[in-house]
Amino acid sequence: MKFIRAATAACHLLILSSVTWAEGNLTAIEEIPVQKCNWPTVNMTAHFRNVSRQADMAKTVIPIMERIESLTSNGGKLNTQDTVSLNQAAQRYDSINANQILESNRARDYDVIDHLLQVADKNYRWSTEFAEGSSEFVYQKLVSLLPVISESPGVSLPSFQKCSAQVAIYRIEEEPIKKLGLILSNSNAEKILTKFKDIAKRNRMEQIDRAKLSAADLKTYDDLNNEYVFPADKESVFIKVLENIRYLAQASETIYEYGRQDLLNSGGDYKTVGKSLDAIIAAKELNPNLVTAVGFIRVIFNKEIPSEVQKVNATIGQILKGK
Repeated sequence: MKFIRAATAACHLLILSSVTWAEGNLTAIEEIPVQKCNWPTVNMTAHFRNVSRQADMAKTVIPIMERIESLTSNGGKLNTQDTVSLNQAAQRYDSINANQILESNRARDYDVIDHLLQVADKNYRWSTEFAEGSSEFVYQKLVSLLPVISESPGVSLPSFQKCSAQVAIYRIEEEPIKKLGLILSNSNAEKILTKFKDIAKRNRMEQIDRAKLSAADLKTYDDLNNEYVFPADKESVFIKVLENIRYLAQASETIYEYGRQDLLNSGGDYKTVGKSLDAIIAAKELNPNLVTAVGFIRVIFNKEIPSEVQKVNATIGQILKGK
């Protein structure tokens, strides 16, 4: 038992040692003024909030483990009172660990979303795509998988009543939305359509075949594409990526809130986490794109990028296997 306690305590202290510096009263995301609600501020606030909660839980769990150790160190049969105390301590430990997993998964989600936004921004501004071997390659793969959530998500307005990840990411989206609007303004759209129709009519084509155009029409056709069509497509692609990242942010919050309720209702049993959300999904009460985003996080995030507490628990498992 002492070996198990030492191994477990060591792993919990890995968390505690990295988070105690950030304790204190920290602003909740919804308390950030809406006019200051941007992604760096939201992400930093979420990070420090998680750090504080993890520190509190890591400090709380060690005395509980000491209590379990004191009750089991003699190796003899426990009396009724000590058995009750041991069960209560073990349940409390499991409950804290379950909350740590939930908090850590949420922090991981924010970190992944931050990486996705950075990768998507570099794809958009510099046409930079990260190759295999790069530290950002896993996030580049995730960006390429985002159309799984929705190929044409459209643009949805978040609620601006209070700050949220949704509002913060939409603020990034405003730039390509504005640029796309200027490119495809009514006058530009009419001019583009008219010129494409004229090219098709002159060359007796229902659909324009670039290889069969005259030199003059080819130049006009390429100029239209380079000036309007390709830039519009660039802005549209970035908007779609950001909309799908917003679905991931919403899915993360949904998983977290339902998970907290599951733990509250079950007295801290992690096996119940996700059951109430599964029931809502089965009843088809969620937006289908949000349902897909929930699955994206549950399957792809957890496989490709485990959270810190998932790593700690895996380390504990490896230590105990090698005992």
